[in-house]
Amino acid sequence: THELLEDTDIFTVSFFDPKYKKNMVVYGQKSGRDTDKEAISGFTLEKKGEGVGFKEAKKTLVCRKLYKQTLDTNLMPQDIIEKHGNPRFFISILFSKNAVKPTIISL
Repeated sequence: THELLEDTDIFTVSFFDPKYKKNMVVYGQKSGRDTDKEAISGFTLEKKGEGVGFKEAKKTLVCRKLYKQTLDTNLMPQDIIEKHGNPRFFISILFSKNAVKPTIISL
């Protein structure tokens, strides 16, 4: 996901009804490099504006990257590190623009 966001200025964020929770598990557990996540999840990709989303999504935000900055994990409070794990996962923060409001995505 990080590499994909680095390579493009457009990305999408999709929201699903709770009934799709089991279908979504594959997206947090498998790499798309060696797994056909859509085949496993049963979701259908479709064009959404300048991006790609899922037909089954309740809502999809098409976002344009406006700003990116590498976080200084040495300044991160210890309680956050203890709760969320190794700070190497907190690499960048994206500020984006979409039709609803600015969005902050932590990578």
